[in-house]
Amino acid sequence: VFGKHARIFRVDRSGYIFTEAFDWSRNRTVFPEFYWRLYNGAEDGRVLGDDTTLSELSGGERKELRVKLSKIMGYSSMNLDEATAMSRRVQVHVNGEMTSAFTFGEPIFQSTGLWGRGTRVDRVVIGDQVCVMKDAWRQKCRMPEHQFYEVIRDYIEENAGGEWPAGLSAWMGSLTLSDIHTDHQTITAALRPKGDSRLDRCHDRSVFSSVDTTLDNFESTQQLVKAIRDAIAGHEIAYNAGVLHRDVSAGNVLLLPKGGFLLDFDYSTLVDEGFARFQKLFPTEQEEEEMDKTSKDITGTYPFMSIASLTQLCEPDPESSFCHSTTDDLQGFYWLLLWVILRHTEHKHILGSGACASVFDGDVADVMRKKKTWVFKWVTSNRRHCIEITNNPPLTALVDELTNIVSDSISRKPIPATHESFLAAFDVALESTGWPVDDKALKFELPYIAEDKKFGMSFGVDVDVDADATMPPPSHPASAGLGDNVRPRASRSNSSRSLNQPNVDPLPIAGSPIASGSHVSTAGGSQGKRKREQSEDAHPTRRPSKMRAGASPAIPEEERGSQVEDAQMTRRSPRTRSRTSTAEETKGARRSKRLNPTT
Repeated sequence: VFGKHARIFRVDRSGYIFTEAFDWSRNRTVFPEFYWRLYNGAEDGRVLGDDTTLSELSGGERKELRVKLSKIMGYSSMNLDEATAMSRRVQVHVNGEMTSAFTFGEPIFQSTGLWGRGTRVDRVVIGDQVCVMKDAWRQKCRMPEHQFYEVIRDYIEENAGGEWPAGLSAWMGSLTLSDIHTDHQTITAALRPKGDSRLDRCHDRSVFSSVDTTLDNFESTQQLVKAIRDAIAGHEIAYNAGVLHRDVSAGNVLLLPKGGFLLDFDYSTLVDEGFARFQKLFPTEQEEEEMDKTSKDITGTYPFMSIASLTQLCEPDPESSFCHSTTDDLQGFYWLLLWVILRHTEHKHILGSGACASVFDGDVADVMRKKKTWVFKWVTSNRRHCIEITNNPPLTALVDELTNIVSDSISRKPIPATHESFLAAFDVALESTGWPVDDKALKFELPYIAEDKKFGMSFGVDVDVDADATMPPPSHPASAGLGDNVRPRASRSNSSRSLNQPNVDPLPIAGSPIASGSHVSTAGGSQGKRKREQSEDAHPTRRPSKMRAGASPAIPEEERGSQVEDAQMTRRSPRTRSRTSTAEETKGARRSKRLNPTT
């Protein structure tokens, strides 16, 4: 409302739409009628948008839940009060039947973004079993997650005797709520000018039997490495079944007491024999040609995207044959391991807590350059290790070997990374002696990030992080904000995000900055031109490591020069940058005063 004029906005997970401005003082029935309709909708809820598939617990249900938690989890009465304070009864679909799940405790993960998937993951009690429930809003153009699990399950039954592997989340059932309740889907995308209803979202809810925690809660670095190793093994099984994950991230690799697993196949695609399995299981669903288009999308969670994916985002090439591959996902596991190491272990990087930001912060072009610099700065230098983790030779050697594999995969004559090469590196490390005992995850100290006009970022002490996307108003009254006008605000630190902080899930415009930590999903092969081939971007050299030795020709002088310059920029201390910037500003002020004596 602005004076005598007003607009009415409607917001859902696909964006927002709004009315033309109207003079409410001339028609005083508009607002009363609006509120009457808001509280008297066709659905059963008390207000439009009310989710009737969940509710508060009755006194008897809360008492029963407390008894179960005390037996299953060993909670004390004080823990029970806290664990059940916000508990809800939720409608779920498990093993082919509708049933009720009871949430307890804080969410394992919760997205706070207003638009996008809005993923939330909770621990729940179903019967006498503790499970995990995932609630999210999927775009209609994407396959339901449960169909990917069905394809994987079909493969496991044929090739592994039906025994579910440790490295994959054990799926128990899914429910698409929009199939039952019409208000559990968005309408904004269809109402945009030239709108497409396939970009609207529907509400999905899935249940998994694995009870887990995030990677930043590891009790030892050996447990961390074992968890990621298990997730890679699970990824290989899914790929052999014909499912490529395409979104390796901190939220999608979770920790178990003796390992870990990969979950969240929302952004997956079918490859190879996956098409045939899918048609066998779902003969009336999408055509192979239509499903194959999704493999050319660029997807991923921003900090963990491969160099090739970032390159395609920066320098899109409509004629490129870019297609998301296993190499991109495996590189995601490498960046994930490095991300956790730089945040939660004691290491000898010169920037300390700012080390993670020096690799993962910035816009798409910055992060692409920083990742290349990270890999090639080591393989072309005389340093003994890529990053030395204090008193941890096995983990240090593992990072060295994985960096070699990544370097090979992006060289001029690339050697694609494979599951075998990654798993072999992890196995050698896990079998090594010298692992520290009880080196649990350190609390991450957020680096202070100050903008420097000449050198960009400098690092110091704590700062709050805000990576939510800003949304300028659309130019057309009936247009929606998301997708047409989104310009996510650059975060002050991608690396500063907690593992429990959400991914923002906008639909970025090609070439625009992406919100830090955001999930990225945009068409790749058909939307723009890459100006340099991937094979021209990378370097050809391997560094010898304790796990495997070898060397190749050195990179050209001009490329080496730019990398050395990048390395010098990275190593320059915050104080030096600040002095340089201040000196330049002082000179500029003096020059301005000479040219404009009256100012």
